[in-house]
Amino acid sequence: MMNFKKWLATLVSIMVLIGALASCSTYNIFEQTYLSSDYEKKIVIGVFEAQTGEYSKQGNDEIKGIELAHSIYSDVIGKDVELVILDNQSNIYSANSAIEGLIKLKPVAIIGSAGEVCSLTASKKILQAQIPTITPSCINPLITADNDYYFRVSVLESMIGQYLAEYAVERLKAKNVGIIKIRDDDSHRSIIRNFKDKVDSYDSNNHALTLNATIDPDEKDFSDVLGEIKQSEAKVIFMPIGVKKADLMFTQIENEKMTDITFIGTKDWNNQDFIDMMGNHPNIKVSFPSDTIINEENETDKNAAMEANKFLLEYQLKYGEDAVPSQNVALGYDAYLLLMNAINAAGSADSLAIRDALADTYNLKCVTGTFRFSKDGNPLRPVNIAVLKNGKPILDYLANDVKPSKKEEPVIETIEKAEDLKVTKEKSVTEEDKE
Repeated sequence: MMNFKKWLATLVSIMVLIGALASCSTYNIFEQTYLSSDYEKKIVIGVFEAQTGEYSKQGNDEIKGIELAHSIYSDVIGKDVELVILDNQSNIYSANSAIEGLIKLKPVAIIGSAGEVCSLTASKKILQAQIPTITPSCINPLITADNDYYFRVSVLESMIGQYLAEYAVERLKAKNVGIIKIRDDDSHRSIIRNFKDKVDSYDSNNHALTLNATIDPDEKDFSDVLGEIKQSEAKVIFMPIGVKKADLMFTQIENEKMTDITFIGTKDWNNQDFIDMMGNHPNIKVSFPSDTIINEENETDKNAAMEANKFLLEYQLKYGEDAVPSQNVALGYDAYLLLMNAINAAGSADSLAIRDALADTYNLKCVTGTFRFSKDGNPLRPVNIAVLKNGKPILDYLANDVKPSKKEEPVIETIEKAEDLKVTKEKSVTEEDKE
């Protein structure tokens, strides 16, 4: 009888544990590790993402893209792919536990995370574990610096600054270009410096930086800076400021009837808060970097890769024909696609081989662009720049759209084609690779 009571108590304890685990994402790991008999026969991809907390919107969108790609490409090298998703809760304490738990499962690769602090927290542990990892959206250079196992899908701000200047001069044909920045704001120093340097590199007889203004963080009356804009005659202004300050400034610009100017922002403008705010300023023209691939007809750009068309078709089949995927959905999709291509190229589930294959990615056409990687794991790819039309980001320009030379490897359009295509890589070192 006593043995039965002990057995019953043990059983109850186990059921309580499982019940507790079932209420959170940890149960998925428990289930797949201890209850799935064929776990070891699969290709396991860890997903280290912010499902709750400050970055949950971006994180869940990235998961949506990862799962969409997985629904299309669910096997590679003859094995099924298993996704193990763990919530880092958008904070360093949970991120630390989450990445440690994920590493214990020994996935062949990891995707994540939205939120720079979570990826920074994970970076050292990923290097120690030697598991190839790719962050869809983080742009802090410290995440991948000195870490041969961490890659990113998003382009660094330093490069985006150059591409926005290219957009201002070559797409918008601006002769007079301006910058308005927040005083003592170090967060955008790199992108501002590179924007200015690129504008200055153009022929000064045809294009010039005629405005370089500074506003205080708490400034609400912009009459002085509006006077500087008029005097400069700038028709395109790069303005890395937040939503609330942009709202105040655009109101005063409209009152002054200065609506012939295009204002360029950072990726911070590519969010729903900014888009909703712009509903109050229908006459203001704005542009910003975005990984959207949608044109005005709610289709992919005519020059988009086959993979981009497939992505949009599958997304609309799942979420409705009028559904428009956010840039984080596209970034998550591409992170998964890049890993699948690397696993296929490696021909094995060995993490070192996958890391090497990922580093050797060469002109792979994904949704957000054609990918190669620098030695620091940063993507060398074009940048999409969008405008707002009818409350939606619409692709307007593809910056740094470098066409492959005849000597370069043929573009692998899809995973299916990659499986049949055997090519010998010709590695040509470009100036970008040397940087």
